[in-house]
Amino acid sequence: NIVASLESMDWILRLHATLFRGLLNGGMKIAQREAQSDRTSGRTDGPAVELRFDDEVLTLKFSEGYRRVRLTPAELEEKRKETAWAREFEMRPSGIFTLSIEGTEYQARKSWQGSKEKLEAQVNEVIQTAFHLVGSLPQLRSERKDREANARREEELRAQERRRREARDDQLKQAFAIMEADARVQQLYAFLDRLEKSCDEFTP
Repeated sequence: NIVASLESMDWILRLHATLFRGLLNGGMKIAQREAQSDRTSGRTDGPAVELRFDDEVLTLKFSEGYRRVRLTPAELEEKRKETAWAREFEMRPSGIFTLSIEGTEYQARKSWQGSKEKLEAQVNEVIQTAFHLVGSLPQLRSERKDREANARREEELRAQERRRREARDDQLKQAFAIMEADARVQQLYAFLDRLEKSCDEFTP
């Protein structure tokens, strides 16, 4: 559940232990979630650390960034002894870490980023935010359902308007068709009148 360099792992685990202790003291439960697959969407979620409070769940993630570093001539020469196609740049751990907490609702998320010292100073804020986020989930879920219901109503209104426009268009097409048919009927009557007047001139 942690993406970071091994050099920082001892500190990372101690930071997690401090966080977990504060969360547990507040009544939150810490659980390991195995990888999950959603057959409906085909989506697969990897393993995660879950923070559970009542029936609500948050997910904790932690990672370290990387930076692009130009090798010194000596380092490059040493690398090319190992592999002929070694490049003059390599990616190294940056020492900048990101800790994030996410809830089941999109808005319920918060991230902290910085050095070891900065994250250590924010431990209490992370713990307080976790309890705030988990408490906000029911309200956020209710708001999301309201938005979805409003969106469905608006879509239904738009669909009704589309059906009305289509019905008007159909009526207009039918009116033009009737008008054209009426014009042809009038032409036929006129032709028959002329034919009747001149029929005496015809021989059997």
